[in-house]
Amino acid sequence: MGFPKKLVTWIMTLSEDNNIKSAIIFVGKDIPTETDVTLKQKICGVPLIERHLRLLMSLGITTIYFQADEEEKEYLSAIIHKNRRYRKLTVDVVSRLDDIHEKASIFMERHGLIDIRIMKKILQSEQRTVFVIDNGPVCFKAHKDDAPEATNFQKLAQYSRDNGHGIMLDDIDIYEANSRCSVPLMFNKITRIQDVPAIEDKIVAMAQKGTLDWPAEYIHPFFEDLAVRKIWNTNITPNEVTFIGAVLGGYLVYLFMTGHFLLALTGAIIVGILDGIDGKLARVKLMTSKIGEHEHTLDKILEYALYGAFGYGLSLQTQDDFPIMVAMVTIAVLFLDMLQGSWFFKKFGRQLDDIGAFERGFRIIGGRRNTHFWTLVPFGIFGFWELGNNDDCHICDADLFGERLAYFSV
Repeated sequence: MGFPKKLVTWIMTLSEDNNIKSAIIFVGKDIPTETDVTLKQKICGVPLIERHLRLLMSLGITTIYFQADEEEKEYLSAIIHKNRRYRKLTVDVVSRLDDIHEKASIFMERHGLIDIRIMKKILQSEQRTVFVIDNGPVCFKAHKDDAPEATNFQKLAQYSRDNGHGIMLDDIDIYEANSRCSVPLMFNKITRIQDVPAIEDKIVAMAQKGTLDWPAEYIHPFFEDLAVRKIWNTNITPNEVTFIGAVLGGYLVYLFMTGHFLLALTGAIIVGILDGIDGKLARVKLMTSKIGEHEHTLDKILEYALYGAFGYGLSLQTQDDFPIMVAMVTIAVLFLDMLQGSWFFKKFGRQLDDIGAFERGFRIIGGRRNTHFWTLVPFGIFGFWELGNNDDCHICDADLFGERLAYFSV
């Protein structure tokens, strides 16, 4: 039986014990040629076929059966060859349903972007035949023995819709503990090139975390989104952004310790924005990794180092131990806060800052690196680094204050 070109639908096959190890790409519904979205179409800088590969790998897929024309086959082979992480996959070519030996399968339309939470919900279902009830792309799990009359994928899909156990999207919990907010499900068809910008806007919005301090909530997202959109068509990875932030952070420690406070403060604000860019880029491009999971540990070390370096630099400048003592106390309090937050998350599966309305509101003004460094900006601009350290600080010098104010007003 022949298949139209460029019309590919995903199938994930399961073994009898529901252990997902293989996947199949097969032909789906016909789409008008002039509006067809091919496998090469990039969504947030990632070709559609590669987005599916990354999704499948995150679900434990190691084998992919693929049906495509020669051009698509070569394109897939090139993607696998250039990316070392995909070389762990075993790829084979099939032409029809009978070529698939696995009986239990989960099906997913080629031109659909389906949330991993939907896939997991289907796979966790004890029902042999499960169909997602929605107007989005076709997504279902079926057992071939239950539909012996189904001679192709489309007939199997119709059987599953008619006889399967339906899953409503409303039944899926959309709260994401790591994001500290509810994240809408991605369940969209892309049948026209014109659909892509709106889909990308939705993906970027979904990547935004919630329950943040005021700089990260109201200032950083604009710069993060702008940077992510510029970066996603390059080969820059989230881990490389993290590395850049770490190197810059190390240099800022040196600047704070040597008294270059304004330059260091500017860099610290940039590092805070970079801290949001790497995670958002990873979520948008489906590039989360084990290394990225430890990024928060590195971020904490850098945060404590910046506080310590700032206090040390101020103590050297003022010949007073008070700034370094304040820095040490701040580090100790933040470390204890991190310990109690980690314990709370492990015990209750939710961030302490996101447990209630009061906690979420207090997080906006809660003292952390972003709020502290952004609050220092006006003091840094006017050079009042010693304000609050002693009784005869520069702010008391009206003439000096007037000179600085007039200088920055020009």
